[in-house]
Amino acid sequence: MYSLPAIGHFIDDRLAFQQEHRRGLYTTPSYFLATQLAELPALCSVTLCLSVTLYSLCGLYPGRLGMFLAIAWLVLAVGFAACQLIAAALSRGTTALAVYLCVLAFSYFFCGIFVSVAEVSAGWQWLFRTSFCFYATEALANSELELRPNGPAYLRALGFDTGAGVVERDVGALAAIFLVTRLLTLAVLHARRGQRR
Repeated sequence: MYSLPAIGHFIDDRLAFQQEHRRGLYTTPSYFLATQLAELPALCSVTLCLSVTLYSLCGLYPGRLGMFLAIAWLVLAVGFAACQLIAAALSRGTTALAVYLCVLAFSYFFCGIFVSVAEVSAGWQWLFRTSFCFYATEALANSELELRPNGPAYLRALGFDTGAGVVERDVGALAAIFLVTRLLTLAVLHARRGQRR
């Protein structure tokens, strides 16, 4: 939800970019890189403030804060990247907002908390792997529960994978989703660079 205001800002900035690009002031990659670097401090500070507060309030394992921060940053970054991709592809803010909320609702619904993987028939379990929130939930749950008594049994009951490498695999999946989303956003911006409103 942190990313919602980015939709309107990105659409407004994209319109300014299109005008300035037509005038030859800068290229699509330089604009794209500048927008990413400008948002990085805010994304990092939001992640740090929310995560440190949440981590200490929930009584999570003290030695796992680094992994918690990495997963929290990645899921926020993927959500933000999805916002920018949708805003790059659509011209109207209200439409972009509606599409993003649908993507977010789908991702939350299939994150493994509201509906567990174990409750869904095997033929439909692939839907969970299309949710970026699922990877974050599975990674966080494994990171925190694998060392607790009955933790692996609880994870298996929810339908989460357990064992060595699950957290790293899920973090890698989030990183891949982030990179693909960024590249798609750059491609959409490049394709729409000369369009007039």
